Amino acid sequence: MTSTTYSTLHNPFRNLSIMVGGTGEKVTLKITARHTDISHINAANVDAFEHKLAILKQHCKTVGRDYTKIRKATSMNMPDLKETKALEKLVNDIEEYKKRGVGLITLRLPVSITSKHSQRRYCHGSKLIYKSLK
Repeated sequence: MTSTTYSTLHNPFRNLSIMVGGTGEKVTLKITARHTDISHINAANVDAFEHKLAILKQHCKTVGRDYTKIRKATSMNMPDLKETKALEKLVNDIEEYKKRGVGLITLRLPVSITSKHSQRRYCHGSKLIYKSLK
């Protein structure tokens, strides 16, 4: 076994995806266009997210990178699942992000989930979201 083969086989980064999170249009998105596999853009809404994607796409064009090779990600707050409409709105919002190429969404749970009942409710809500998005 040559040293090149050995180092390739044992390289801990060979299957590691690099994600950069941020929305800075001049620096962060430019770094993302040059070096990362996943762009995590945390925007206030879908329109703001779309604007950041347009900036990222322009940076990719400038540096000669295929924009479609960068996976898109975002974060959303998990709503109070006591309200049925909140769950429907969340699913609709997730669908809108999916239409814009998002393949990874981090759902932020409220800090107030302390009781077993609340934890079960959010686990159940997560299952419903998953089923409705399939």
